[in-house]
Amino acid sequence: MNRSNRLAWVAFILVLNLISVALADTYTIGPNGINSTGLLDFDGMPLTGVGAVIGQVEQGRPGDADVGDDADHRNTTTNPAGVFIQDNPGNPTPNTADVREHAQEVAGVMISTDTEDGDSPPEVDNDIAPTGVAPGASLFSSAYVTLDTAGYDDALLTMQFIATRPNMRAINNSWGKPKPNANDPLNGNSQLTLGFDWIASRYDVLQLVAGDQGDVADQPVPKGNFNGMTIARSEKATDGVYRQVSDRNNYDADAEGDRTSIDLLAPGDDIELNLFNDAHRITAGGTSYARYNRKLWMRS
Repeated sequence: MNRSNRLAWVAFILVLNLISVALADTYTIGPNGINSTGLLDFDGMPLTGVGAVIGQVEQGRPGDADVGDDADHRNTTTNPAGVFIQDNPGNPTPNTADVREHAQEVAGVMISTDTEDGDSPPEVDNDIAPTGVAPGASLFSSAYVTLDTAGYDDALLTMQFIATRPNMRAINNSWGKPKPNANDPLNGNSQLTLGFDWIASRYDVLQLVAGDQGDVADQPVPKGNFNGMTIARSEKATDGVYRQVSDRNNYDADAEGDRTSIDLLAPGDDIELNLFNDAHRITAGGTSYARYNRKLWMRS
């Protein structure tokens, strides 16, 4: 499937409802969210992501029992096809600081097979399970480790490595970095954003990046990209439907010129997530979790 066809699938799913970038549980993939549950058994051809290959790049990686991670560093319902550190193939050292909970949560939104309501905290009984949008997809995830502008090269090499996994379709980037100079315009010309766009074009993958949130938009690149998609977060309206723009989005670092840094809005608040050791958590949310639900268009 070429890039134009993939984008057509994105548009088709958006017609069903507002798709979220990284958010998924049995509520947000239902009629009040992206309304994808009916597609899990679509005319006998379930759109579960089986056969699709997707990627994840973050400062850390999710846990994976296949590389020796113990229960405290992985989740049995979220099983990546491969995990890496930096741009190097092979099994990373298990149980290091490079295994991070945020990466685990994001991976769960994409591929979790968990159908149980974990009721975490215990007093919460919401009948919601942290099921992923594409539980049958093969996820390849890598940590790039380094921080700030010094990590531009490492992040790009990591993206390129994930983009070259066979049949890769989309890469989720739940992170951002500062501009090289604070006063530089957000015009898509930073090294990181240029590389982000080049990887999308060169390897025909859909690059997804989280929108800004919080009081200060201090990590605006590569959100000013041209060839990827930047996702903001939605919240529940008074009727419980994810159709309202979250007030936790930040628009202080919009792209220069007659364009916007936000391409799509997706459920991002009050999401139930998978944690390490098969635990659950209900979080205030984030643009990271909004971005995961966007993965629904991935089909084999």
